[in-house]
This record gives sequence, C-alpha cells and structure tokens, in this order.
Amino acid sequence: MERLSNMARSILSRENLLSQALAGENGGRSFRLPTLRTSATDANGNTASESFTVTVRDTTAPTLTPVADQTDQAPTSAGAVALFAATASDIVNGTVPVVFKEANTVVHSGVTFALGTHSITASATDAHGNAASENFTINVIPDPFAVSNRPITSDVALSTTASAAYTGCVLTAFGKLSSSSSKSLHGFWH
Repeated sequence: MERLSNMARSILSRENLLSQALAGENGGRSFRLPTLRTSATDANGNTASESFTVTVRDTTAPTLTPVADQTDQAPTSAGAVALFAATASDIVNGTVPVVFKEANTVVHSGVTFALGTHSITASATDAHGNAASENFTINVIPDPFAVSNRPITSDVALSTTASAAYTGCVLTAFGKLSSSSSKSLHGFWH
C-alpha cells in the first residue's frame, strides 16, 4: 500500500510540473520531467524495468479571432479610414499581440487606405514560435456624393438635356452665365 501511495505522490508531483508549464511558469519553455522508471513482475517473479524521460513542449498555435471583410467609402480621393481589430489567446502565454500586414508592410486600424482592394493578414505568434493567421479584405470605394475637387472644363449646353447628361453630379461653376443656349463653364464636380 505504501508503494502505491508513493507512486500516486510521484504522479501528482509530475502533473503539477506539467500544469505549471502549461500555465506559463518556468517561462513557459519546454522542459524535461524527471526520469521516470517503471517495472513489471511476472507470475514467476521475473522483473524487468525501464527508464524514460518526457519532454513537454508547446506546439499549439494561438487562437486568433477572425476579422470580417469590409467595404469603406472614401470621402476624398485620398481614401478612407478603416477600423479593424482582432485578439489572440494562447494556452501557454495567454494573450498574444496581433500584427496586421498588407504584403510585408505593417498596417494599423485607424489609418487611411487608398482607393482599391487591400488584402490584410492578421497574425499572432506565441513565445515558442507557434503562429496563427487570418486574412481579410478592405475594399475602399469612392463615395459618389463626396467632393472630388477635380478641376474640370466642359462645354455644357444650358438646357434640360445637359442636366440629364450629368445626373447625380453637381457642377460648381465659375464665370458668368448668360441667357445664351451654350456657355463654357469651369468648376469642380461634386
């Protein structure tokens, strides 16, 4: 009975070491348990024994929350501010920082993205080099109602036909308008 009690204490002690490692104690590094020895005796009293070691290593990647694809309208020709976030947790290291990259360039939430489609990778790496990644897309489109501030020059016939040709746009004109049926206008499309 005492032998079983000693074996139980030994197993509990080793489990305690394992739980400490998984909890990030001992720096969360891989570590080697003390040498284990086991033996068996058959019905004739013959005994055989073997010793072995166990190395515990973190090989599990962090869990990364996915980021949804998004479409943002650009209020100016410079682009649109995109907002995004992700979190990562690891069974050994706990919370792990998330890095966002477009190609090889680090990007951050809250910055302006140019017009077009941007493929972003969110990644998290724990202290042991185990990595997880998720991809998402930021699509920046022009806002049809935003001021583009593009100078234009156009000959517009001042008639109902001309306004139909420019439906959905407003031209801020500079210069004098007369009652003539055609006038050269200079201004900005809005």
